[in-house]
Amino acid sequence: MKPQSRLLVIGLCCCLLASGCTAFRSEWKSARNITTPAEDISGRWKGTWQSDATGHHGGLRCVVTMLDPVSYRFFYDASYKRILHGYYTITQTVTRAERTFKLQGSAELPKIFGGHYDYEGTATTTNLISNYTTKADHGVFQMIRP
Repeated sequence: MKPQSRLLVIGLCCCLLASGCTAFRSEWKSARNITTPAEDISGRWKGTWQSDATGHHGGLRCVVTMLDPVSYRFFYDASYKRILHGYYTITQTVTRAERTFKLQGSAELPKIFGGHYDYEGTATTTNLISNYTTKADHGVFQMIRP
């Protein structure tokens, strides 16, 4: 790759990361003021992610928004070594079984970040655990209410 092309790609990546950061921070701040129903998983979550394949791990924040009774939007801020952040949104199907919510969804991320991800997990109104798998990785998200 030519040096000019490399600089263009790096510049575009920086712009994308900055826009994701701004959007996430805005939603995170706004979600602080929302009163979440006692029997729902909408709102702010905070915790960690851990790769079982590589041992890599980092911080994780998420804003969950109900789209309809079975679809929720999950907006993630995943960090690595406290410096690198990835921002992405996925829609998951959420079904309720008594006091437990079952989560299932998938996301298409750039190949550099793993490509296709599948998610499956459970949540209560205070704890959320979700397993993820990709072609080359698998691990777990663990979060609680901040």
